[in-house]
Order: sequence, then structure tokens, then C-alpha cells
Amino acid sequence: SRLRTFDVHDFLGKVWHVLGVLWACNFAGCASGVFLETVQHVMSQGGLALDCVLGSSAVMRMPCRALSQTNIVLETEAWAAEPRVAFNLADRVVFFKPPGWEVSNQATSHQLLDFLQALLEGPISRDVRHQYGFLHRLDVPSSGLILAAKSYESYYDLQTQLSSGLLLREYIILSHGWLAPSRKEFTASLYWQGNDQTDAGNRGKPSCTYVKTKAYALHGSMAVSLIG
Repeated sequence: SRLRTFDVHDFLGKVWHVLGVLWACNFAGCASGVFLETVQHVMSQGGLALDCVLGSSAVMRMPCRALSQTNIVLETEAWAAEPRVAFNLADRVVFFKPPGWEVSNQATSHQLLDFLQALLEGPISRDVRHQYGFLHRLDVPSSGLILAAKSYESYYDLQTQLSSGLLLREYIILSHGWLAPSRKEFTASLYWQGNDQTDAGNRGKPSCTYVKTKAYALHGSMAVSLIG
């Protein structure tokens, strides 16, 4: 009942506490449908209020070449040195990040943020408090898809999906050694602070990744596993 009386004028002061509770309830398996619907309503109203105060959705400055929506990773052009727009909607966009590019931490010269800001014109694409609209990151050596919001309403809708487990992320890696096919998950506590490297150990946020061994291979004397 307290959440239903959430004051949108104090939205920014409480929003991450609410999303944190939602994440914890989902992780513990006790997030009810009523609670999720209430959080979705609050996030929608708060995002709309920010859009009204700060400005509307970001718009594309120029036409952009999009990757094929199928077999994105297997497309030859997907391995080019420049980022691309993989999918574009009115209030959100998906970028393809090539290897060697960083999302926005300014630790390398190749920043996906520069690409986003060259394409999008709008308040959230300049708002560091909202990660410029980015929902997540990928390590610099890796390639893959990055989701970004063009409006505050979209940003908090996607954050709610992320915190409640509705938004899923899939990875594929080539690993040294042969992973036993019986191994189905990895669990660890992850800790990070600021832009420091993430540490896995006895402290931090409980995390779980489900895995499936897809193939084995030998390269000379080196054994590798393809894991998804």
C-alpha cells in the first residue's frame, strides 16, 4: 500500500530502492504479480514525469544502416570495426558492439557512447545519472548487443523488466578446456565499486548463470568448449 502512494516528485530518491527490492524478491522467488504490476505502474508514471520535465524521447539525427535482424552475429558485416544499429523502435534501440569497444566508462578511445550521442538527440542520451540510456554493458574484448532507452519512461520500463527477470540475456563463449555436459549453472557473489573490475568471491550480489555446453573442439593440443 505504501508503494501505491509513491510520490513521483520524490521518484529519483527512491527508484533504485524499489528496483532493488523487486530484484531481491524475484531472486528469492517471492515476487507476486500484484507487486510487479504496482512497480510497473510506478515506474511508468515516474518515467513519464521525467519526460515531461526534462524532454521527450531522443530522436535519430540521421538515417542509420541496420544489421539484419536474423543471424546478427553470423553476418560478415557484424564483425566490422564500427558499431551498428541492430534494431530500432520509437522509444528504445539495440546496438551491435564490436570487439575492442567500451560502452561508456571512458577507459578506451572507442566508446559506444560517442556512437549513441552522434545518432540520438535527446535528454537521456546526455544524462549520466541514467547511464545515457544504456541498460547494461559488455566487456571490451567481447561483441554483442547493447540495449538503450530513448526516453525515461522506456528506461524505467526496461529496468523493471531487468530487475524482475523478464528481460533475459544470453551469451556464447569459447572457453579453454572441456566443460562437463552435466554442469548446468555457475553461482557466485559479484562485487564491484565504481568503474573497478568486478570481483567474484564471498561478498557482493548473489548471481547465477545457466549454461549449456554446445560443442567441443581441439586446436592442436588445446581443448576448447563452446558454451551458451
